[in-house]
Amino acid sequence: MTIAPSRMLTVEREFRARKDRPKSYVLSGMVGDDRHLSGYHVAPRLLQPWDYSLQLKRDQRGARLHPDEASAWDLSFNTADMILVTKRLLRAARDRDPRIVGCARSFCGTIDGRNTYPYDVQGNYCQGINSWDAGHLWHEHISGLRDATEAQWRALCDVICGVPMRPAQKIRAKGGQLVRPGGTPKWPLPDGHYFGPITGPDRCHGGYYRHERAHVRAIQTRLQKFGHAPRAQGWADGRWEDPTTEAVLAWEKAKRRRPTGIVTKSDWKALL
Repeated sequence: MTIAPSRMLTVEREFRARKDRPKSYVLSGMVGDDRHLSGYHVAPRLLQPWDYSLQLKRDQRGARLHPDEASAWDLSFNTADMILVTKRLLRAARDRDPRIVGCARSFCGTIDGRNTYPYDVQGNYCQGINSWDAGHLWHEHISGLRDATEAQWRALCDVICGVPMRPAQKIRAKGGQLVRPGGTPKWPLPDGHYFGPITGPDRCHGGYYRHERAHVRAIQTRLQKFGHAPRAQGWADGRWEDPTTEAVLAWEKAKRRRPTGIVTKSDWKALL
């Protein structure tokens, strides 16, 4: 069974009472329904060790502290407020605002009312426009780091409400980046796992699950950039099939790397 954390429920009640919050706000939920089989809406106790919501050290620590708790918040807004909130979160993430970097793993909403825009806060990159379903056109999903405190969730609410950073926070943001813009995203898989064909074994991740597709798409996009894959629109679809294997083999040959047709942790650092 998954429960909503009391610290998040407290912050949600405070947020609901704020006069500066977006007026159309409605709580959509924190605990996932039967369709949620992985991720931050689900208690760590119910997940496999390789679930993407259990890979960061802070998530692993939070899983030990809160094994039965979800760590996600879905906030429903009208279209205008959805765009406003998503842009605020996006600006804060790109600026490395400690109020969002210290609390959130990722978020997904819309910046134009037509397309979903998922963003990995800790990696500081977009996971692929429309790679999340259309439900995120009307509700903002925020995945919180599993050890995020009540104070950190409260600080994130200031970002949602458009409260600017204080001077001390700006100094911290300037010198405290976790991943520099344009830098290599953190390796998202457990040790011994790798990216490869979608039909591969359990330790091979090829986009079978939705949360894997942003990472596969990032690999495909880099292969396109380096000229090892067609630049046709839609080729980088987040699903690892034969054309992706062929593109990886071409990249390995060009870099004089051992031909494997998969992407391991060392390949990830070299490619991305």
